[in-house]
Amino acid sequence: MSVGMVYFVGAGPGAPDLITVRGRTIIEQADLVLYADSLVQASVAGLAQKPGARIVGSADLHLGQIVDLMSEVAMAGGIVARVHTGDPALYGAIHEQMRLLRERNVAYAVVPGVSAAFAAAARLGVELTIPEVTQTLILSRSAGRTPVPPREGLSGLAAHGASLALYLSVDQIEQVVEGLLSSGGYSPTTPAAVVYRVSWPDEQVVRGTLADIAEAVRQAGFTRHALIMVGAALDPALTSPASRLYDPNFSHGYRRGNETSGSEGVPPSTKTFGSEGVPPSIKEGFPQTQEASPSGPLVIAVSRRGSQLAHELAQGLGGEAWVPRRFALADTQSYDGPVAALIAQHWPQGRALVLVMAAGIAVRACAPLLGHKSSDPAVICLDEAGNSVIPLLGGHRAGANALARQIADITGGHAAITTASDTQGLPALDLLGQEQGWRVDPASALTHTMGCLVNGDALGCYVHPALPAQRRLLETWLADCPDLTFVDDPAQLLEARYRAGVLVSHAAHADLWPQLASKCVRYNLPLLVVGMGCRRGVPRAELEAALLGGLDAAGLSRANLAALATVEQKAQEAGLIELAEALGLRLEIVTAAQMAHLNPSDFSPSAASEHLDLIGVAEPAALLVAGGELLVPKQRFERCTLAVALCQPRPVGHLTLVSLGPGDPQQMTLAAHAALREAEVVVGYQGYIDSIQGLLTPQQTVIASGMKTEVERAMQAIEAAEAGRRVALVSSGDIGIYAMAGPVFEGLQARGWDGQTPQVRVLPGISAFQAAAARMGAAISHDFCVISLSDLLTPWDLIERRLAAAAAGDLVVALYNPRSRDRHWQLGVALDILRTQRPAHTPVIFATNVARPDERMVVTTLAEADPTIADMFTVVLIGNSRSYIAGGHVVTPRGYAAGGRMDSALNGPHPPSPPLPFAARTGEGGIPHDAPNRVPESSGEYPIILTGMQGVAVTVVGGGAVGERKVRGLLAAGAAVRLISPVASEQLQAWAAAGQIEWEARPYQAGDLAVAHLAFACTNARAVNAMVAHEAAERGVLCNVADAPSEGNFHLPALHRSAGLTVAVSTSGTNPTRAAVMRDAIARWLMAEGEEKKHER
Repeated sequence: MSVGMVYFVGAGPGAPDLITVRGRTIIEQADLVLYADSLVQASVAGLAQKPGARIVGSADLHLGQIVDLMSEVAMAGGIVARVHTGDPALYGAIHEQMRLLRERNVAYAVVPGVSAAFAAAARLGVELTIPEVTQTLILSRSAGRTPVPPREGLSGLAAHGASLALYLSVDQIEQVVEGLLSSGGYSPTTPAAVVYRVSWPDEQVVRGTLADIAEAVRQAGFTRHALIMVGAALDPALTSPASRLYDPNFSHGYRRGNETSGSEGVPPSTKTFGSEGVPPSIKEGFPQTQEASPSGPLVIAVSRRGSQLAHELAQGLGGEAWVPRRFALADTQSYDGPVAALIAQHWPQGRALVLVMAAGIAVRACAPLLGHKSSDPAVICLDEAGNSVIPLLGGHRAGANALARQIADITGGHAAITTASDTQGLPALDLLGQEQGWRVDPASALTHTMGCLVNGDALGCYVHPALPAQRRLLETWLADCPDLTFVDDPAQLLEARYRAGVLVSHAAHADLWPQLASKCVRYNLPLLVVGMGCRRGVPRAELEAALLGGLDAAGLSRANLAALATVEQKAQEAGLIELAEALGLRLEIVTAAQMAHLNPSDFSPSAASEHLDLIGVAEPAALLVAGGELLVPKQRFERCTLAVALCQPRPVGHLTLVSLGPGDPQQMTLAAHAALREAEVVVGYQGYIDSIQGLLTPQQTVIASGMKTEVERAMQAIEAAEAGRRVALVSSGDIGIYAMAGPVFEGLQARGWDGQTPQVRVLPGISAFQAAAARMGAAISHDFCVISLSDLLTPWDLIERRLAAAAAGDLVVALYNPRSRDRHWQLGVALDILRTQRPAHTPVIFATNVARPDERMVVTTLAEADPTIADMFTVVLIGNSRSYIAGGHVVTPRGYAAGGRMDSALNGPHPPSPPLPFAARTGEGGIPHDAPNRVPESSGEYPIILTGMQGVAVTVVGGGAVGERKVRGLLAAGAAVRLISPVASEQLQAWAAAGQIEWEARPYQAGDLAVAHLAFACTNARAVNAMVAHEAAERGVLCNVADAPSEGNFHLPALHRSAGLTVAVSTSGTNPTRAAVMRDAIARWLMAEGEEKKHER
């Protein structure tokens, strides 16, 4: 102990015997005992034993008097015991005392003490850091007359779910509970306790949970000197895995553990829970999934019919279906065991839950899992028919109401919204202004205010006069409130006539807000931009102290900060970067070029003009970023400057690109109808505007224009959206197909669009080619392409290349812009290009004004197609080589009948489609015109129906037993067989000798398939077979590779032969029995059809 010294002594929580030995010794020897008599028992100060020692209470002294008294004694060589409650380092206000002592060159030291948090834990008989429950303790306080930094709000601290001790906060217990529950880190069932004057003679303890602790505190009458404790660790009955510290199997520097089995050093007997603390009974029967961020909803069903609906909803909502295993489909997840266990497993993920089951089942499953409305997921319950869609939880915050309406649109049911504000058409205060960045202050009485709103009680509303745009928003949002009054003075909200209130202000209202918090909702808006300049290397802490001090001095709210701003010369200052990160703000950089148009006389004199050749730093940076008025002119601190400006509201516009569909209003989507209703401005071609005139209102601004003004139209829509308007730009068909989506996004890119402002969305629609195909049957059931014949924006030679590629690829082709007054020849050329690759009988559809009253549909063939039928309102559809006309409709086979599914078709009510005529490219019988021209990538199924085989040239490579079998079948079908093989079986030699086949006794060589229409690779050499298959693929020849069907493009394990008919069916050779059944069924049907035609004749 030194003389001439001030000791800051922690007296502990209250009891004199809880002071440390060192602290007691210092008090005993002190010349002056200066103690906080409002918080420290007099008996502690009474420990002084030095004769003549002065004992002084500091409750009625201000800082200067306290420091003067301590300095006087210490500078005279005395010992000062400055006694604080608990530990001086926590809320002891010793920082300013030590600073003033340093300025006077008075030595000091700090003696720690037992803080109330640890005394309270001892009184409660709990440990605050329990393995696998929490390893963190947070010591904090709620905001009162002394504010807390925005990043240290209760909701942010609570998000950790750690043990929490709150000092100086019991008088705001309701707001504390609301703030702690808002993040989801704690639930209403989280244990809580309040300890009043811990270790004092009148000590009291109140225990409960966050659901009831506020009421218990109010009944106990605690308003000060009480500590709030929160966290799962407070539960004395809590069980958890034991600490490793004393585990006999755990080794550390002082002990070697036993070599026994156990998971990660923990005895198996302590492993009472499964992964993530969930009992194994909950996990059984479910795949273990990794926790992921919320995405699409989970749709869970319990019945067969409900499982089908779950599958459909999951597809429509972009979610995931979970159904009982016995009802599972190919693309659904399945589960065993009780559905409540599945719901419990997924609950923590926060994904919306759509429960297709009885409401009673859903309620009983969810009830044990309920936490706080800020963290609970959206839960929607509906019957298995989808008639009643009920949002059970999370109507507003979690989006359950909106999701219920979306589901009802899919099922055709009714969304049974029960939220009072929704049913009354009132706004949800917790969602108000979210898109504009508004956030509810954690201390707000949100539940109380919302209750008053739906009950029709009188509400007062104060908006700072500097925020007229925000007031206009509130006037709009709250227009349906039954009893709302805007007041001119926030103090008026205290009046008894207002049961609740709304406060929107960037001012701190430090004295008023604590009084209003119990009855009002306050919105914190990103309104303040702080411009800062500093010397090189100034640390974050110094900059933060200046910033917060400047805001407090100006009476501005820290919670309304929007950004920090500085000049480009200071952009790399670590202190500024760290400060922005610590406060969760963006750091905006202002360039000299941006300052060039500013008037230097409008700003305070600045050293930057000399050192940086700038008119200033703090003021111009704040003004340029905020775009509003300067609230705080430049303030100078020791090594930095700051200024504060108010953000000028920049309303975020919305541009929706609306597809109107082909013309029939009934084919317009519900989303398109909604977008038109919500729009303030509607932009479009005059003809399209005329078609939707009945959907527009007199209040909407309509901008219509003529043809060939697409770029101007796009710019009009963009500019209106940039001005903050809700804009709908309309176009027929799908706006993304030869329509306005392209010009809009090109225009946005040219204007430096950031992807956010304005917000843009595209609503798809039914295009004319889709409507035409649907009108005429199934014309685009296989691969297709869409090509515009207009050469106004695309060179004709490029269009020709695209047409040739589509023809060569055998794609169904849809032609837009086929013909106009000035472009009358392009369609004829396009049809000629397609005729080089398509049969003459290929169907062609001319669809003019499809889905409109003057619709005209003409179905013809490629040989008969007349280009003059088309005009600028026509879409022309040309089928592929397999398309055909049936009953006046056009069908393009998808390939199901040829894809190994014929057996299922035969068992159904309809017979399979007949095979196409067998026509060779040479004009003679032999090669199917849909023959593939490459080796397939996988060994799928290769059913082939061959007719007209008489005289077809077939090359067989390989003269063994396999080759003999192939040749036998081909001869029976009348094919002209050429055998290439150094050797041949006796039978093959006999057929060659008889002139029935041509045999070339040599190995295969490239070019042997030049005249072949079919090829069979039957050698024992895999390499030779592969070469045959490769040449066949290059030449477009059908090739069968014996015993390796995946290397060829067809396989023939089952053949049927009759007069003039050969049927071959394949299942990759793995199921000959099934192939034979299919073969015989096809043959019977074909022969039966032939008999019917014979009788008809």
